[in-house]
Amino acid sequence: MKTLTQIVKVLKPSEVRLIRSFYKVQPNGEVKRRLELFELVKSGKATTDVEAARAIYKCEPNSAFSHLKNRLQKDVLNILLLKEGSKKYETRYAQSIFDCRRMLIEGQILIERGAYKAGEVVLLKAKELADEFELFAEAILINDILRTNIGIRKGEQAYINFGPVIEENLDKLKKYLVV
Repeated sequence: MKTLTQIVKVLKPSEVRLIRSFYKVQPNGEVKRRLELFELVKSGKATTDVEAARAIYKCEPNSAFSHLKNRLQKDVLNILLLKEGSKKYETRYAQSIFDCRRMLIEGQILIERGAYKAGEVVLLKAKELADEFELFAEAILINDILRTNIGIRKGEQAYINFGPVIEENLDKLKKYLVV
Protein backbone atom coordinates (compact mmCIF):
# COMPACT_ATOMS: atom_id res chain seq x y z
CA MET A 1 0.00 0.00 0.00
CA LYS A 2 2.98 2.31 0.58
CA THR A 3 3.87 2.40 -3.11
CA LEU A 4 0.32 3.14 -4.22
CA THR A 5 -0.06 5.83 -1.55
CA GLN A 6 3.21 7.43 -2.63
CA ILE A 7 2.13 7.48 -6.28
CA VAL A 8 -1.28 8.96 -5.50
CA LYS A 9 0.19 11.67 -3.26
CA VAL A 10 2.40 13.07 -6.05
CA LEU A 11 -0.48 13.49 -8.50
CA LYS A 12 -1.34 17.01 -9.58
CA PRO A 13 -4.98 18.16 -9.31
CA SER A 14 -5.48 17.89 -13.08
CA GLU A 15 -4.21 14.29 -13.00
CA VAL A 16 -6.58 13.42 -10.14
CA ARG A 17 -9.50 14.85 -12.16
CA LEU A 18 -8.40 12.86 -15.21
CA ILE A 19 -8.27 9.61 -13.23
CA ARG A 20 -11.68 10.23 -11.72
CA SER A 21 -13.14 11.03 -15.15
CA PHE A 22 -11.54 7.94 -16.65
CA TYR A 23 -13.12 5.66 -14.06
CA LYS A 24 -16.52 7.35 -14.12
CA VAL A 25 -17.05 6.59 -17.82
CA GLN A 26 -16.12 2.91 -17.46
CA PRO A 27 -19.11 0.54 -17.11
CA ASN A 28 -17.24 -2.34 -15.45
CA GLY A 29 -17.79 -3.06 -11.74
CA GLU A 30 -14.10 -3.77 -11.24
CA VAL A 31 -13.35 -0.24 -12.38
CA LYS A 32 -15.77 1.17 -9.80
CA ARG A 33 -13.76 -0.63 -7.12
CA ARG A 34 -10.56 0.88 -8.50
CA LEU A 35 -12.11 4.33 -8.18
CA GLU A 36 -13.23 3.47 -4.66
CA LEU A 37 -9.69 2.37 -3.74
CA PHE A 38 -8.27 5.48 -5.38
CA GLU A 39 -10.58 7.71 -3.32
CA LEU A 40 -9.71 5.85 -0.11
CA VAL A 41 -6.00 6.30 -0.73
CA LYS A 42 -6.36 9.92 -1.90
CA SER A 43 -8.39 10.90 1.16
CA GLY A 44 -6.09 9.05 3.56
CA LYS A 45 -8.99 7.00 4.94
CA ALA A 46 -7.12 3.78 4.19
CA THR A 47 -3.42 3.65 4.88
CA THR A 48 -2.98 -0.12 5.06
CA ASP A 49 -4.07 -3.07 2.96
CA VAL A 50 -6.27 -4.29 5.81
CA GLU A 51 -8.17 -0.99 6.07
CA ALA A 52 -8.66 -0.72 2.32
CA ALA A 53 -9.71 -4.36 1.85
CA ARG A 54 -12.23 -4.12 4.67
CA ALA A 55 -13.67 -0.90 3.24
CA ILE A 56 -14.04 -2.32 -0.27
CA TYR A 57 -14.51 -6.09 0.12
CA LYS A 58 -15.61 -6.25 3.77
CA CYS A 59 -12.89 -8.85 4.46
CA GLU A 60 -9.16 -9.23 4.98
CA PRO A 61 -6.80 -8.59 2.06
CA ASN A 62 -6.88 -11.42 -0.47
CA SER A 63 -5.78 -12.03 -4.05
CA ALA A 64 -8.72 -10.03 -5.43
CA PHE A 65 -7.62 -7.01 -3.41
CA SER A 66 -4.01 -7.50 -4.48
CA HIS A 67 -5.08 -7.55 -8.15
CA LEU A 68 -7.27 -4.49 -7.61
CA LYS A 69 -4.38 -2.58 -6.08
CA ASN A 70 -2.02 -3.59 -8.91
CA ARG A 71 -4.54 -2.59 -11.59
CA LEU A 72 -5.11 0.79 -9.98
CA GLN A 73 -1.38 1.42 -9.80
CA LYS A 74 -0.94 0.47 -13.48
CA ASP A 75 -3.86 2.69 -14.49
CA VAL A 76 -2.46 5.69 -12.62
CA LEU A 77 0.98 5.23 -14.18
CA ASN A 78 -0.52 4.83 -17.66
CA ILE A 79 -2.56 8.00 -17.23
CA LEU A 80 0.58 9.86 -16.14
CA LEU A 81 2.30 8.74 -19.33
CA LEU A 82 -0.63 9.52 -21.60
CA LYS A 83 -1.57 12.86 -20.11
CA GLU A 84 -0.82 15.69 -22.49
CA GLY A 85 0.71 18.84 -21.23
CA SER A 86 3.84 20.80 -21.66
CA LYS A 87 4.48 21.26 -17.95
CA LYS A 88 4.84 17.84 -16.34
CA TYR A 89 8.30 18.79 -15.10
CA GLU A 90 9.85 21.83 -13.50
CA THR A 91 12.65 22.27 -16.04
CA ARG A 92 12.75 22.28 -19.84
CA TYR A 93 15.55 19.73 -19.72
CA ALA A 94 13.53 17.22 -17.68
CA GLN A 95 10.50 17.83 -19.91
CA SER A 96 12.61 17.29 -23.03
CA ILE A 97 13.88 13.94 -21.71
CA PHE A 98 10.29 12.80 -21.16
CA ASP A 99 9.08 14.11 -24.53
CA CYS A 100 12.01 12.55 -26.36
CA ARG A 101 11.45 9.14 -24.77
CA ARG A 102 7.72 9.32 -25.41
CA MET A 103 8.29 10.14 -29.09
CA LEU A 104 10.86 7.35 -29.32
CA ILE A 105 8.26 4.85 -28.09
CA GLU A 106 5.53 6.32 -30.32
CA GLY A 107 7.78 6.17 -33.39
CA GLN A 108 8.84 2.62 -32.67
CA ILE A 109 5.24 1.48 -32.25
CA LEU A 110 4.22 3.13 -35.52
CA ILE A 111 7.09 1.49 -37.39
CA GLU A 112 6.38 -1.92 -35.88
CA ARG A 113 2.76 -1.61 -37.00
CA GLY A 114 3.74 -0.72 -40.55
CA ALA A 115 3.26 3.06 -40.50
CA TYR A 116 6.88 3.59 -41.54
CA LYS A 117 6.70 7.18 -42.75
CA ALA A 118 4.65 8.38 -39.78
CA GLY A 119 7.02 6.62 -37.38
CA GLU A 120 10.01 8.13 -39.14
CA VAL A 121 8.55 11.65 -38.81
CA VAL A 122 8.02 11.19 -35.07
CA LEU A 123 11.52 9.77 -34.62
CA LEU A 124 13.10 12.64 -36.56
CA LYS A 125 11.37 15.12 -34.21
CA ALA A 126 12.66 13.12 -31.26
CA LYS A 127 16.13 13.17 -32.81
CA GLU A 128 16.04 16.98 -33.07
CA LEU A 129 15.04 17.23 -29.43
CA ALA A 130 17.75 14.77 -28.39
CA ASP A 131 20.36 16.76 -30.31
CA GLU A 132 19.16 20.10 -28.92
CA PHE A 133 19.33 18.94 -25.29
CA GLU A 134 22.33 16.61 -25.69
CA LEU A 135 20.38 13.49 -24.80
CA PHE A 136 23.04 11.09 -26.05
CA ALA A 137 21.50 7.80 -24.87
CA GLU A 138 18.15 8.68 -26.42
CA ALA A 139 19.87 9.82 -29.64
CA ILE A 140 21.62 6.45 -29.90
CA LEU A 141 18.33 4.57 -29.58
CA ILE A 142 16.52 6.87 -32.03
CA ASN A 143 19.27 6.64 -34.64
CA ASP A 144 19.40 2.87 -34.29
CA ILE A 145 15.67 2.56 -34.96
CA LEU A 146 15.91 5.01 -37.86
CA ARG A 147 18.93 3.16 -39.25
CA THR A 148 17.08 -0.13 -39.24
CA ASN A 149 13.87 1.35 -40.64
CA ILE A 150 15.46 3.50 -43.32
CA GLY A 151 18.15 0.94 -44.11
CA ILE A 152 15.61 -1.78 -44.86
CA ARG A 153 13.58 0.51 -47.11
CA LYS A 154 16.31 2.57 -48.79
CA GLY A 155 19.24 0.19 -48.92
CA GLU A 156 22.63 -0.55 -47.46
CA GLN A 157 24.16 2.90 -47.95
CA ALA A 158 21.35 4.58 -46.03
CA TYR A 159 21.93 2.04 -43.24
CA ILE A 160 25.70 2.69 -43.23
CA ASN A 161 25.23 6.48 -43.07
CA PHE A 162 23.86 6.21 -39.53
CA GLY A 163 27.00 4.50 -38.23
CA PRO A 164 29.10 7.65 -37.70
CA VAL A 165 26.19 9.47 -36.06
CA ILE A 166 25.66 6.62 -33.61
CA GLU A 167 29.41 6.36 -32.91
CA GLU A 168 29.62 10.11 -32.26
CA ASN A 169 26.78 9.90 -29.74
CA LEU A 170 28.39 6.85 -28.11
CA ASP A 171 31.64 8.79 -27.69
CA LYS A 172 29.80 11.76 -26.20
CA LEU A 173 27.87 9.46 -23.86
CA LYS A 174 31.11 7.79 -22.73
CA LYS A 175 32.63 11.20 -21.95
CA TYR A 176 29.47 12.25 -20.11
CA LEU A 177 29.41 9.07 -18.03
CA VAL A 178 33.11 9.25 -17.11
CA VAL A 179 32.91 12.79 -15.76
